[in-house]
Amino acid sequence: ELSIIKDFLLQLRFMLIPIFIYYTFITERVKTDKNKKVIMTILWGISIIACMSFPVVFGQNARLELRIIPLLLGTLYGGFFPGIILSVLIILYRLYFGFDIGFYNTVLVLLLSLPVILHFQKVFTNSKREMRVKIAVGLSFFYCLIGLTVLGILRGFSIEYLTVPVIHLIFAVVVTWCFTMLIEAIREIHQLRLEMQNSEKLRVIGELTSV
Repeated sequence: ELSIIKDFLLQLRFMLIPIFIYYTFITERVKTDKNKKVIMTILWGISIIACMSFPVVFGQNARLELRIIPLLLGTLYGGFFPGIILSVLIILYRLYFGFDIGFYNTVLVLLLSLPVILHFQKVFTNSKREMRVKIAVGLSFFYCLIGLTVLGILRGFSIEYLTVPVIHLIFAVVVTWCFTMLIEAIREIHQLRLEMQNSEKLRVIGELTSV
């Protein structure tokens, strides 16, 4: 049990690090949105590879990893091309292990869920904080539900094969909620700081011009 908790916390760290790096170093130093998206995509890509490389192991052939979260957040905050790039990265990494049921499951789930995620991306971008959180959590649930359904079709709807996907669904939805709330809070703080800096600049300029 301690090993499972440790592996799960490791998965969380793989997703916390890109958020920390991006909002601590990148947003202040990189000026253009295009370059920011490129860097964000790279960071989320590294997070996906790390999550897939160090899954939570429940037992023999029972592996759980939260690649859906960097994929989902990278697509929702990045847009169309980051979503495609991150999806291709997942497929290529999974292909490294060969053409097995896991590979076909990964491809089918992405083909079925990515168009829906991309469809809601524009709505997500134009929504307020509360709606963004709801959209992210809903898409996370949808992705995992598709994965559970496809796996059931490929392997059969038995408790033995579906226990881990159900656990994965619960973890993914909860963690998606937590990380979306975290990102939205950081973005609000960052925006507030920019507004304060701009107002201070305007005040200084006003004082200088009035002299």
